[in-house]
Amino acid sequence: MNSAKRTIPQRPNRRTYALRRGRVSIPGARYFITLVTADRQTGLTSEAIANSLLDTCRAQHRNGDYQLWMATVMSDHLHLLVTLGEPLELSQVIAKFKSSGPLRSQGPGLRWQQNFYDHRVRHESALEPFARYTFLNPYLAKLLNCRETWPWSVQNRHYQPEFRKLLKDGQYPQPEWISDGESIQDIIEADCLRDPEGPT
Repeated sequence: MNSAKRTIPQRPNRRTYALRRGRVSIPGARYFITLVTADRQTGLTSEAIANSLLDTCRAQHRNGDYQLWMATVMSDHLHLLVTLGEPLELSQVIAKFKSSGPLRSQGPGLRWQQNFYDHRVRHESALEPFARYTFLNPYLAKLLNCRETWPWSVQNRHYQPEFRKLLKDGQYPQPEWISDGESIQDIIEADCLRDPEGPT
């Protein structure tokens, strides 16, 4: 991976109280989840923290909190694509993640935003664009080029999304995926348009 320092575009802070509205926790449902650091502080991709975050994802998968399909750690946020397990509600799973991950021991500096964003994936066919977005996120953020690989991503070995078959040399994205990449808002809206319940 290119070691040159990259500039991360600033994003507006979400109002965390708004993230709770309409949240539905359904065992066996699939969720696209985003956890963001407080004040968009960067640092999640330091080697020790990123490895620990991915280890926490794997541990929760093994414990049955969720079935992990994909995860990508970015400098100031984390994307998870999971199927919720039976024992805990979604908010409990995320609280457990935050309390057992490496940021708990980081002191007053790097910490999680109080809440989190989630979208319940409605349709089987909709899982593919969420998976591709999770994989492409570092490329879409221009943190690396199409001939580099992002070290802070994991994928369930039993899950093979269709886009994987089209990767160059089995690991690099097609350049047009970056230039024409869908935003996560577009992907969520497309999924919700098929469902009369609307977004949650």
